[in-house]
Amino acid sequence: DWAQETVPNGGRINIGLYGNMPEASRTPTNGWLIVITLNDGGRFEGTNWLRWAVGGDSTGHTVTLEFSADGGVTWSNIATNVPAADGAYLWNSVPYGSTMQGVWRITDESDTNVWDQTDSLFALRNAPITFYVNNGSTAGDVYCSAPGGSSNDGLSPASPKLDLQDLLDTWDIEPGDTIYVDTGEYTLTDPITIDQFDAGEATNRVTIQGSTNSAAGGTVFVKYGGGSGIYLNQAVGVALRHFKVRNANNGVRLYLSADCRAEWVRCEDGGNGFFVEQSDRFEALHCVAAGNSSKGLYVKNSDQVTWSSGVLWSNRYGDAVESSDLGMSHTVIGCWGSGAFAHWQDSSSSLTSDYNAIYLGNGAFAAAVLGGVGGGGTTRYESVSAWSLETDQDLHTLAVDPLFADAAGYDFHLKSTAGRYLPGTGWVTDSVSSVLIDAGDPASVWTNEPSPNGRRINIGLYGGTAEASRTPTNGWLQIITLNDGGSIAGTVTVRWVAGGIATGHTVTLRFSSDAGDTWSNIASGVSAADGTYVWNTVPFGTTALGLWDITSDSDTNITDTSDELFYLRNGGTLPYYVNDSYTNGDVYCTAPGASTNLGLRPMEPKSSIQEILDTYDLEPGDIIYVDTGEYDLDSDILIGDLDAGDATNPVVFLGSTNYAAGGTVLDRQVAGEEIYGIHLYQTVGIELRDLIV
Repeated sequence: DWAQETVPNGGRINIGLYGNMPEASRTPTNGWLIVITLNDGGRFEGTNWLRWAVGGDSTGHTVTLEFSADGGVTWSNIATNVPAADGAYLWNSVPYGSTMQGVWRITDESDTNVWDQTDSLFALRNAPITFYVNNGSTAGDVYCSAPGGSSNDGLSPASPKLDLQDLLDTWDIEPGDTIYVDTGEYTLTDPITIDQFDAGEATNRVTIQGSTNSAAGGTVFVKYGGGSGIYLNQAVGVALRHFKVRNANNGVRLYLSADCRAEWVRCEDGGNGFFVEQSDRFEALHCVAAGNSSKGLYVKNSDQVTWSSGVLWSNRYGDAVESSDLGMSHTVIGCWGSGAFAHWQDSSSSLTSDYNAIYLGNGAFAAAVLGGVGGGGTTRYESVSAWSLETDQDLHTLAVDPLFADAAGYDFHLKSTAGRYLPGTGWVTDSVSSVLIDAGDPASVWTNEPSPNGRRINIGLYGGTAEASRTPTNGWLQIITLNDGGSIAGTVTVRWVAGGIATGHTVTLRFSSDAGDTWSNIASGVSAADGTYVWNTVPFGTTALGLWDITSDSDTNITDTSDELFYLRNGGTLPYYVNDSYTNGDVYCTAPGASTNLGLRPMEPKSSIQEILDTYDLEPGDIIYVDTGEYDLDSDILIGDLDAGDATNPVVFLGSTNYAAGGTVLDRQVAGEEIYGIHLYQTVGIELRDLIV
C-alpha cells in the first residue's frame, strides 16, 4: 500500500523507514532505471530472470537489454522493446557462452540518457572456464603466449596471472574449471591455499594443470620458510596434475578435502611428501615423493585412499597410515637406514598392498605395525618376505633393485635393453633391464605401453603409459617369494615372474639347505607363465641356510636364485654356536669362535652373542649355545622384538655347564646406571641360563 505517500509518489511504496507515510520522499518526475539482478556480481547460467527497478517517466517506456562478455568493451543485444514496467525479463543466456567479466545494462528506448548497468562484474557460466598462470618467461611454455603479470586478468593465454594464489583470490573457481600453470619455477613464501570457495565436485573436479614440458623442467613450486606447498583446505573435488613441489614441510596437504586426485605430481626434498588428513577417496596416480625427511605418503583418518603406479623413494617412511584405509599398487618404494620403513601403519588401519617393488638398504625395514605383537606393542618386519608371508600383503611384490635410469637425479624410468625413454632425447637403450618390466598385475591395463610391451603392465611411475620402458625380447625369470630372506614351514606358495620368451617355457624349481653347496629338486615341468607353485617343504627339513632357484627347461641360461638365505623350519630347534678364542673346557663347540664363521655348527661358532643376534632372526624354540670362556663386552647385548620367543616356547641363551672351568662369563668392562650386560628391550619369551654377567 502506498496511498499515504504524498504526491508525486509514482504509485508505488518506497523502501525504508517512511514507506507509505506522509514523510515518504517524493518521486522525481524524470525517468530512471536501476539494475537489480547481479548488480553486485555473482553468477548466472542457463535461463533465468533479469530484474530491474523503474520510475518516473520511464515507467511507460520500453527498454533495451544488452550483455557484455568483456567488462563493457563490446555489447550484444539480449532483448529490445521490453515494457519497462514489467521489471523483469527471462533471459536464455546459453548462446552467450561463459565469461568471468559479465556486465548487463538496461536503456530507455525513448530516452537513451536513462540507463543503468551492473556495478560489478559477474560470471556467466554455461560451460567450464579456463584460467592461465605463467612466470616471468615464455621459455618452454605450453599454454601461454605472454609472461605472467600481477595486473593481468588470467583469463586468456595472452594475459596470464603471475601467481596462482593471486588468481585463486581474484576469481571464484567452480566445478569443471581448469587453471593452466605454465612452465617455470615459482617461489612460494606462503602455501598455495585452495578452499571451499574454489572447490569442485566428486564427478566434476576443478583441475589445476601444470606444464607437460618435462624436458624444459615442467612447473615447479619451491617453498621457502616452512609450511605446505599446496594446501587443500575443505576443498572437495580438486585435481592436481603435472607439478613439482620442493622444500615444503608438506608438499601437498589435504585437510577435509574429499574426492581429490593427484596425477604426475612430485613432492621432493621436504618434510612429508603427501599428507592426507580426513580426506576420503583421495587418488594418486603416477606420483612421486622423494628425498623427504619424514613420510612420503602420510594418510591420517582418511578412507578409500589409493596410490598406484608411483614412486616413494628415499623417504624415512614410504607410506604411513593412521586410522585409515590405503590401497597401494604398482609402486616402487626405496628406504635406507635402521629407522626407515617401507610401510608403517597402526593396528586400526587397513593397508592393501600388492604388485609393488620394495628396495631396502642399511637396515631399513619392510614394514611396522603399531599395536602388533611383541613387548613394545610394535611388530617390525625386516624383509618383504617376512611381511608378506605373515600378513598376506605384497604377495606379488618384488624385493629388488628397480634399476632406475638415474635414481639420484630422480629419473625413475626403468632401464631396458629394448628401450627406455629419455626426456628431451627420445628412446635410448641400456646394457641391463629392470625386472619390474611386465611385473605388474596381469589384470591391469597395459595397452598404452609402447611395443614391444609383453602385454603386461610395468611396475613403477610410467607403467601403463607411452613412456613405459619396452620389453626385452630375450627371456628372464625373477624370484619373488623369499628373495630377501624370511622363514617358512609346511606347505607354502612360492611365486616368480617370467618375461620375454620364458613365458612360453616350463621350469624346474630346486632347493638348497646349505647356502647353495648342494641342491634338491622341488618340481619340474612347471609352466613358467603360472608364476606360482605350491611347495610341501616338510620333507626338506630345517635349516637357516635355505635358497631356492628356478630355471627354464628350454634354456638353462634363463635362471634365477633367491638373493638372501631363508629359514626352513619344519620341527625341532635351530641351534646356534658361540665360542671365545679357545676350546679349553668347552662343552658345545669343537673350534674357536670367529666373526667370519656362520655360527650354525659346533665346528664354526661365532665369536659373540651379538653377532648371532645381528646375523639371524631368532624364533621360538631356538637355542644359542655360548661355550666356556670369558667374553669382553664393549656394549650391551641387546635382545629386541626381532629375536623374540613366546611364553611356552622361548628363545634360550644357554651358557656352559662346565663350572669347574669357569663357565660362561660376560664381562661388560664398565658399570653404570644406563649400562647393561644383557638388555631385553621390547621382546618376549627369552630364557637365560648358565650365564655369569
